Formats: sequence, C-alpha cells, structure tokens
Amino acid sequence: MSEISVATEFRLRYITPRRRSIIGIPLPCGRKVGKIDTQHQMIPPAYRNCMQYHESWGVKDIKERSEVGKVLQPPDWSPTLSLSFMAQNSISISILSFAYAPLHESTLCQEINTYAYKLRLQYPTKFGFFATLPSIDEASIPEVLSSIKFCYESLDADGVTLFTSYEGKYLGEEVFGPVFEELNRLHAVILIYPITNSAVPTTLTDSSIPQMVDLRHEITRTACSLICSNTMSVYPNLKMILSYGGGTLPYVSGGIEGSVDKSAADVRREARRFYASSMGVSNAEMEITENFFGSERMMCGSNFPFGEGKNVLRRGEILRRSVHESEARSTQAMKESTLKLFPRLQRELEISYQT
Repeated sequence: MSEISVATEFRLRYITPRRRSIIGIPLPCGRKVGKIDTQHQMIPPAYRNCMQYHESWGVKDIKERSEVGKVLQPPDWSPTLSLSFMAQNSISISILSFAYAPLHESTLCQEINTYAYKLRLQYPTKFGFFATLPSIDEASIPEVLSSIKFCYESLDADGVTLFTSYEGKYLGEEVFGPVFEELNRLHAVILIYPITNSAVPTTLTDSSIPQMVDLRHEITRTACSLICSNTMSVYPNLKMILSYGGGTLPYVSGGIEGSVDKSAADVRREARRFYASSMGVSNAEMEITENFFGSERMMCGSNFPFGEGKNVLRRGEILRRSVHESEARSTQAMKESTLKLFPRLQRELEISYQT
C-alpha cells in the first residue's frame, strides 16, 4: 500500500468538514459523513518497541506462534496508512483498537492508550479509540479498574476492547463481574475481539481450515456465556459490539433457547442486545445477520490492517472488498445508530438529526 500524498494528508488533517456535515443530507458544502469503521486496529510504536526490546514488560506470548510454528509478526501500520485506507474506502471516521495480544502490564496499556488519545487529538474528526485494558484475572481486577478510571476520566475513551476469553474463562464468568459493574456504571461501549490461544485451534489438526472458523466460534462462545450467565440482564447499560458479524450467534441462538434456564423470549431479547461488526460477513450472510440483530445494530468494520493474504497490498484488496460489501447493505439508520453509540463523535462532527 503506497503512502498517502502530502497534499491528501494535509486535506484530511486540516480541511475536514465539520459544522456543515450531516448524515445522508447534502448541504451547501456538498459533503456527507461516510462510513464509521468500528473495527480498525492499530499497532502502536510502544508495542513494536516492546516486541524488540522490552519483553520483560509483561506481554504474554508476545511473539505468539501460529499453528504451523511460525512467529507471527504484526503487519505494517501507521496513522498515514490508516488515513490512506480510509480515503480510498469512503470511511470518515475509524475508532482505533489494539487487539493483537492480551497485555499483562498496565504500564504498556497506559502507553498505548495515551498514544491513541494523542492521535485522536491530532485528527479529531478522523480517529476515535477503544481503550486497551490489562489482561483480566482475579489478581488483576484492581489494576484493570484503575486503568478504566484513567482511560475514562483522563483520556475520555470512546469505549474499551475486551477479548472473548482470558486464561480460558469466557466473559460470563464471575471473575469479570467487577469489571462489568464499572463499565455498566459508565454506560461503556465494549468491542469484543476473539482470541484462540485459550483453546486448541482447529488448524492444529487440519491446516487447510481458515482461522476465521475458530475466530467466529470464539465470538459465539463468549456471547452465549454472557447470555447464559445473565450478564446481559444484570448490566443493562453495557453496549457490546461483537466482531466478525456476531460469529454464528444468528444461526445457533435457537438452540440456546431450549438449553438454558430462562425463557426463549429472554434469550432472544438478550441475544439481540448485541451490536455486530460487519467484518467477515459476506453478502449472502449479511441479510441473515441484519435480520437477527437489526440494521440499527450493524456496525461497519474492516479490521485493517489485518486480514487474509501475505502482504499489505493483498490485505488491502480483501478489506476494501469487505468494506464495499457492507456499504451496499448499510442504511442511513446504521450510520445514525453508530453515532448515537459514540456521543463524542456526534459532538466532534457537530451533527444534528432527528431520532
């Protein structure tokens, strides 16, 4: 992927329309708000430095090995590459997140969050960010709560990122209760990413099976854990975005209804409380996914700069196709609901619309 031109970067940074933009309605300036990418990853300098020089900082399995034994290195990323990708795909805003690996050191998390905050200050109408939290277990709860407080009170984070499981425990487990209680108090938006190192990946036994199979099942497992544990009903203010189209939840939710100690209506209601990112959802699946969650709960997601393929250009081609497929299915309600989910973006863009 080529670097963005100096002129384009200057336009994106300094001449982005603000006051005269409104969703779906042409204004005198002739501009509209484009897509809002809620699954857009970053690889901050602090993490790369940690990989190279500071493995003692507490990053668990930082040089994570793939199923075939090769060391997985993060792809190339910079704010400039993100801005270029956004410009090429009519993305107005990307909400950045870091979900490459769970981090056990709060100092590194704080450095990543501060970096994202400064990047948002530099490009206020281009970037938001989900806060990165330390890995969650019983011993780390005070540290995690302190990190949440810092990110919301000092950095005004747009939300937080959680993994589907930590040390083999899915998000419905009791250990996560204090974290969800605090996030519920904050009416937090939570982006949930899958992690597969807590279970035996399918590709260990058959390397031809795409990793996407495991990722989507991981999303489904943690969603079911949240429903069956009553987390969704106990913490009604949580706004959870399931990446990868909500996994296979739209297809298996009917089976859950007869397998848990709650009514079918309650299961359906709680399952439909989730939001879902369009990343990894094909055109054929999109109709089913939208019908299940509702178009107002579908979020655009590219997962840039990650994706299938062996280089950045290949990833870019696949992700551009993914974004355009989601665009074909998106509606004005989808954009409006995304902005309702992130009130800071509404203020930043100075958008007004009727609910």
